[in-house]
Amino acid sequence: MFVSVLDRADKPVLTLGVPDFVVREDGRAREVLRARKASDVIEIALLVDTSQALGNQVNDVRKGLEAFIASMRPQAQIAIVGLGDRPTVYSDFTNSQEQLARGVGRIFPSRAPAPTRWTRSATS
Repeated sequence: MFVSVLDRADKPVLTLGVPDFVVREDGRAREVLRARKASDVIEIALLVDTSQALGNQVNDVRKGLEAFIASMRPQAQIAIVGLGDRPTVYSDFTNSQEQLARGVGRIFPSRAPAPTRWTRSATS
């Protein structure tokens, strides 16, 4: 589990250890085995609804993605995948700000109509 702890000045607190954390699952405390600064690269796939429902909110979604990406770089490899009429990779896993910005800029609502929901009806 990755966690971030910031002080009142929004600076990372790096001096915490096992006794400083409590993890609960279904209300029961679980043993914390270790607490250390993460050194592993994390991979995050951002799945974006690019269906027609995105509509006029596209700029808000882009701003939200940009803010999230800025907060995760450079320690994360991020991919951006649109899920409109078909899955589309806008940016494959990278920590490049330029590639991710290009991927965000390619996000538009799909022009394809929403899939028709088929129902079976009885005929006489």
